[in-house]
Amino acid sequence: MLGDKFLKQQDGRFSSEPYISQVVYIHQASGDFALLASDGFWDVINSKKAIHLVHQTRERHATDTQNSTEKIVNFLLSEARTQRTKDNTSIIFLDFDITQRISSYKLDL
Repeated sequence: MLGDKFLKQQDGRFSSEPYISQVVYIHQASGDFALLASDGFWDVINSKKAIHLVHQTRERHATDTQNSTEKIVNFLLSEARTQRTKDNTSIIFLDFDITQRISSYKLDL
């Protein structure tokens, strides 16, 4: 069956309407970041560890602002491999640090 017609015929448990629970405002001076990853990453790395790894990589590569986002993503992926993830892993990292240019980098494993 093509398309999503079969979903529309269901009893209403599925919806194509987006659900937004909260709008988050990010102040660029705070050095905040967003880390979106697939379950291949989150199955082996918890959120506290992920935050620690990001800060650790930022400190290690503080002078290299041009490739810092890519280095963070590569380090997170290598850590997931070290923890023996059994699933494919995708990571999207958005860096909102004002001291660097706002950047994003996506890498799929």
